[in-house]
Amino acid sequence: MSASPALVLAWSAVEPHRVGEVAFLPEGAKDVVFGRGRDDLMFVRQRPGSIALRPPLQGDGLSRQQLRVRAQAGGHELELERIGRCPMLVNGDAVDRARVGPGDAVLLPSNVLFYVVTRPRVLGKLASFSFTDMPRFGEIDRFGIVGESPAAWELREAAARADKDRESRSRWPISSPTPSSPISVNPVIADDLQDRREDVPLVVRHVLRDLAKTNPNFVSRFRTEAGEVRIDGTLVANLLRDAIARTIPHVERLLWAAITESVDDIIAHNPESRAIPSGPRSETLPAVDPSCDRVREALEASHGSVAKAARLLGLRTRYELYRLLKKYKLEAIPRHDD
Repeated sequence: MSASPALVLAWSAVEPHRVGEVAFLPEGAKDVVFGRGRDDLMFVRQRPGSIALRPPLQGDGLSRQQLRVRAQAGGHELELERIGRCPMLVNGDAVDRARVGPGDAVLLPSNVLFYVVTRPRVLGKLASFSFTDMPRFGEIDRFGIVGESPAAWELREAAARADKDRESRSRWPISSPTPSSPISVNPVIADDLQDRREDVPLVVRHVLRDLAKTNPNFVSRFRTEAGEVRIDGTLVANLLRDAIARTIPHVERLLWAAITESVDDIIAHNPESRAIPSGPRSETLPAVDPSCDRVREALEASHGSVAKAARLLGLRTRYELYRLLKKYKLEAIPRHDD
């Protein structure tokens, strides 16, 4: 099935529950306008074998006519033109017009972030993954997979096949031959985000909500009355483009670095920090010590547990934290789980 260029909603300031929805140009359309409350650009929730049309996006900072979106010959790129008052940043650069393709991040600051992909307009039905296993949109499933991309659904299908194969073999007599095993999914593969970058924003939402539950005091200042965790769109754009955010544990580590460095009530990327590189080809985290204040905050959040504080700071071992305690002349209350 042929794929069309599309915009995945990667972040929304006012409608975070819609992250993961995807916008297509209507079939046959060459030129449409996106803006606050306009339905020219079709937003949908894609699931295998089904597609649910969603209402237009909202946002006080968006104009009624914000972007002109044009299809390009070849079917893999879009041309975007800013025609509204909100600025447009493509991969971090402020522009009024740009040709974008898969892997590009388009930010309308303080409003929405789009990630450019190519997708089939309809995802084929799955043979093994059952409707009863279907998670709510954007939520984690029973296999531990978070995502709404076609690659995420392929992982779920492989996991369901593996489950059925194990169940089938358990019913075979010991002397009977067993069917050959299909492809299986393990946690390491499920955590891999390299080939499904558009799932990173959903992983970010899931990780932040989990951190808010397990570390309520540390994350409380970032929470809204609705229970969402405030995060800046620029940070999500950086995570989408950074090769270092290649697995769910890497995303967790980078989010903790941003949390400990954020000074307001929103989790934001500090442009002066080297904890989260902004380039798309970053391969390793730079060796930079967290500040004394960050170490103290991590110790308070972990109630003196060196092991937990080290994890909060993104350190590889607790011994790195011991070195920092000595460097900053701090003390931690010993715990039996350290």
